[in-house]
Amino acid sequence: METKRLSPDPAEVSRALHGKMETKRLTMDVDELAKATNVSKSTLYGLVRKGKLPSIRISTRRIVFPVAALERFLSETGKPKES
Repeated sequence: METKRLSPDPAEVSRALHGKMETKRLTMDVDELAKATNVSKSTLYGLVRKGKLPSIRISTRRIVFPVAALERFLSETGKPKES
């Protein structure tokens, strides 16, 4: 019978301890989204104001965009609506 190792991979522990472990970002700010999509910040703010772009208002001056919601939004944009 084969035994399974319960402890984590030593290389993974080393990367975590030294800050080299990649983490997936959950949100983007307006500057990052503008650069990633090549869409102006004013256009992004307009889409937020109209309620067409998924966003979270953190404060009166800070808006973040959930990456998962953006991926869904971008994949659904341009598809014909089912009636």
